[in-house]
Amino acid sequence: MVDTKTCSPALRGLRVDLSEGSAAHEELPAEIRRTILGGRGLGAFLLFGERAYNVNPFAPSNPLILSIGPLTGTAAPSAGRYSLTSRSPLTGTIFDGNSGGGFGSALRRLDLDYLLVTGACSEPSYLYVDDHEVRVLPAADLWGLEVQAALARIDGLHDPCEAIVIGPAGERGVLFASVAANRGRHVGRGGLGAVMGAKRLKALVLKPPDTAP
Repeated sequence: MVDTKTCSPALRGLRVDLSEGSAAHEELPAEIRRTILGGRGLGAFLLFGERAYNVNPFAPSNPLILSIGPLTGTAAPSAGRYSLTSRSPLTGTIFDGNSGGGFGSALRRLDLDYLLVTGACSEPSYLYVDDHEVRVLPAADLWGLEVQAALARIDGLHDPCEAIVIGPAGERGVLFASVAANRGRHVGRGGLGAVMGAKRLKALVLKPPDTAP
């Protein structure tokens, strides 16, 4: 007989402060997983926990949250999606966008349920995460590049990897700027590309262990 009182494992996250150049792993109690629904619910829960409802969307303290659901990275149909959550510069409200591709599965392969980014870089940079380290790397040579050129440059540096990037629109704070990944996938609407631009964050790069997804 199934024990319905048994909780699923704790939610595992990585918190990165770009202003401080610091990163720390953290866990949320297993009970939280039972009260929220998937990556979208997790992103909203974390954003409210950061009290982002009173934050200017372009302020360094506005969190950028990548989150996935319990089926992401499994063999379930359409289970490769991830959510990107922040306070929208376009509407001033909480915004959640989602996209497919390999980025969500890469987060799972790094044994993470979410990645929470706060602060802002002092110069154009990108965030690199693998199973050994977290680094904020210079992106002066990537800043100003269109999406496909930036993705190609990152692939050349870190192949194989999964990355999401912004283009010139996000860098310049266009209120509807999207966040793009390989194979033409985008987190559109809401302007979360402009949130990355305000953080001077050109890209997020995940390099999971060399195992099958």
